Parts: sequence; C-alpha cells; structure tokens
Amino acid sequence: MSKRDPQSTHSRALEPAPLHRTFHSLPGRTAVLGLIVVSLVAACATHPAQNDLSAQHGNITTEPQKYEVVIDASSSGTRAYLYERNAGPDRSLTMIPIKDVNDVNDASDGKAGPLIGFDRKTNQFQQPSTANEKIDKLLTDVEKRLKQLGVSRGNVNVDVLGTAGIRGQDDVTQQAIWTNVRTAVRDSGFTQGHIGTITGKDEGLFAWLDVNYGNGSLRDAKPTEGIVEIGGASAQVAFDAGTANVPDTVAITVNDRPYRVSTASFPGLGQDEARNAMSRQADAFRCFPRGYRLENNHQGVFRLDACKHSYQQALSTELGQVKALRERIRQAPGMPFVGLSGLYYTARFFNRTAQEEYPLSKAEFDKRVIHLCRNVASVKARGEKIQDAERYREQCGNGAYASALLFDTLGLRNGQLVAQDSDEGKGDVKLTWTRGYIVAKDAGYDVKPLNGEADQRQSASFSPAQAQHAGAD
Repeated sequence: MSKRDPQSTHSRALEPAPLHRTFHSLPGRTAVLGLIVVSLVAACATHPAQNDLSAQHGNITTEPQKYEVVIDASSSGTRAYLYERNAGPDRSLTMIPIKDVNDVNDASDGKAGPLIGFDRKTNQFQQPSTANEKIDKLLTDVEKRLKQLGVSRGNVNVDVLGTAGIRGQDDVTQQAIWTNVRTAVRDSGFTQGHIGTITGKDEGLFAWLDVNYGNGSLRDAKPTEGIVEIGGASAQVAFDAGTANVPDTVAITVNDRPYRVSTASFPGLGQDEARNAMSRQADAFRCFPRGYRLENNHQGVFRLDACKHSYQQALSTELGQVKALRERIRQAPGMPFVGLSGLYYTARFFNRTAQEEYPLSKAEFDKRVIHLCRNVASVKARGEKIQDAERYREQCGNGAYASALLFDTLGLRNGQLVAQDSDEGKGDVKLTWTRGYIVAKDAGYDVKPLNGEADQRQSASFSPAQAQHAGAD
C-alpha cells in the first residue's frame, strides 16, 4: 500500500456498523421478548441475512457464498482469483493463492492464455472456440486448491468477466466467447455467477474500490486515493468527486458512507494500443533507442519531445477526451493518485532499484527516460537486469507516453501520483480490480456485464478495428 499511510493494510476489514436495541422500557418485556424472538426466527427462515454493505443500486437479499472465484479475462491472458469472505464482524476478504506455496511441484498457477488471443504473425485473432479450454484449465487449478482447503466446488461461485480486449470485439465474437465460457462453467460443477464483458466505467470503479479497500479508506472513512490504470488495450481514471460539480459519477455506499466516483475508461489508450498507433507515424523511430533496428530498416534515434509528439498526433482524439478530466481533477485539490498495471512496470523499468511504489515527478521521470533510452545497449542491459528482456524494446515509447498522459494531458502535479505494484502488493495479496468487484457486489452494486454486445456507450469513436493489436488490459 502507499507509504503515505503506514497504517494501511490489504488484510483490514470492512467493519459493519453495530446495531443497538433496548427493551428495558417495554411493559411485560419477558413476553414481548419471547414474541420478538419467535418473529425473528420466522423472518430469518424466509429472509436470509443481508450483507452489511449497501449501494444506491439496491441491497443484497441473500447471504453471499463464503468462497468466490473471479476470472479476469484480459487481452493478454486469463487469470483466476480465489476469495474467501471471512465470518465475524469484520467481514474482510482474503485472497487465497491458487498455487500452494508449500508444494514446489504444483503447476496450478491459476493462469491461462487470453480467451481470444491475437496472432501477430498472421494479424488475425484466434478462434473463440478455444475459450472453454482456457476456463477448463483455470477451474482445474482452482478445484485442486479447494480440495486442499476441504471445500466442495458446488459451494463456490464463479464469475468470468472480460475487459478492454474483449470489449473491442464485434457482437458475434463476444457471443461466441461467452457461450463457450458458460458451457465450461456449467459443466465444471461450480456455481455460475456473472459471465460477460464489463464496461470500462465499471472496470475503473472496481480498481478504485480495490485500492481504497486495501489502504483502509473504505473501512476507516478516511480520504480516498484516485487511480490511473494504464493497461494494454485501455486506460481508466477514477476518483471520489465528493461534493464537486463533476458529471458522470457513479454513486455507491460502502460501510454506510456514500461516495460519488468519477470513473472514465479510454479504449485505445492502453500501452500496447497506443504504441501500435504511434508506430504508424512517420517519425516513430524517435520513440526507439539509438541503434535499435525497426522493421522498415530505420534505426531508432530517441528524442523524448518528438516521441511525445508522435503519440499526440496518433491519439489526438482519445487524448482530447482525457484532457476533459483535467478540470474535474482540479476540483479535487490535493487528491493523491495511485498508478496501476503497465504504469507501474514502466516506472520500475526507469528506476535503478526495485520498489513496491514509485512517486513520479515530471522532471525526474523525463530525465530517467532520456538517460536510459540514449542507446539500445543501455536499454537492453536494463531490461535483462530486471528480467524483462522481452519487453525492453517497448519501454522507451511507454515512458514517453506515460509522461505525455500523466503530466501533459491530465495535468497531474509532481508527486501527486505514486505508481504501485499491482501484482505483489503487500505480502501475498495482489492489487486487482477483481477484489473491487467483490466489494461492489457485496455492497449491492448492480453489476450488469454485457453478454456479447459491443460497449458502444464508452466511446463513440472506438471501433472493433482499434483492438486489432490488443495487449494486456
């Protein structure tokens, strides 16, 4: 969690407000109490206990299952997360690792390829008919872990939710994907939950809930942190607008505290999508280190300002939409932000030491990008040092793009954003929007995944063709 709050911890609970009742002033209270007890027993028989979390969208009317699996179907891969709802007054969530750390031979890692991968050699998407194979593999991994815990799969709910990589597919493809997934879950013996594509706005909301669940803000009613998540196919920005006059907010109540979350998603502004768009510009070679040979026989000659210009030219419409958020953020002065997903890995690449988080300032970050990208040898050495050699070629462009998006477009101040490790977090707990999804659902938020319908509501300028080179979400 952020070092700005040393008391925060991922394992802390969302505590329900205690209910206090007294009957001392009632006449004949023994008889009355007996009648009340009988009435309560009868009521409980027909009305299961409600969760202590509620939302404007409605209240939960059934007690959720203790264990739940949420599968994140992104364009770079598919990952299963197993959660346990803890009993008792704290109602906290525990993420259970799919892989048994005590079994060195255990290959059940809860990871699989994307439900519909992109073949860069053929420039074609794979057939969605393989989606059920990926889900079968993940649920086999999960079931092995559940057996170690002594839990029956029939008592475990499974949600499979797709993000930007699947949002970019056409209706027919999405329908085919989710038909195969539903078949796989039904045949597995698990309990079927939500299956479909979530909107970008919900993806941003869930990431915001996850971060602020982890840092204790939702439990302690403390000031929250905003999030900027840069994946491979899309980018999300979300923050609590409070009482500011900010349009397009989502109302949700957690622990009896209402929030107005401004959440926006930008298709095409993930790192991979943005870099693919930039690479079609005539001066794209300015985004690669000196000495790096591109496919068109050009050699890279990195120039930060020229590289930023290439991104801004390629993404003028999309970045214009992001720029509209500047005024909204200014209405929440002092709001700290957490940078997630690809943003963290880019920040890590350009720092000399491995850390869980990196406060970003424009001058220092730009200086590091310029210094490291001066030639291909220095970039390659850095990539190999942090065991990221496969992606080192892309990081110079990613660095320029991050600077352009955060400082030039969103207008974040120096130190206002801290890039945080989305994979490791604190201890064994990871930062992932899937946990925020559980928090939202347990709060009664009306999650409505799209089942095979392209999400045209997020951006009228986005078309399936823009997802042709989808990377990590």
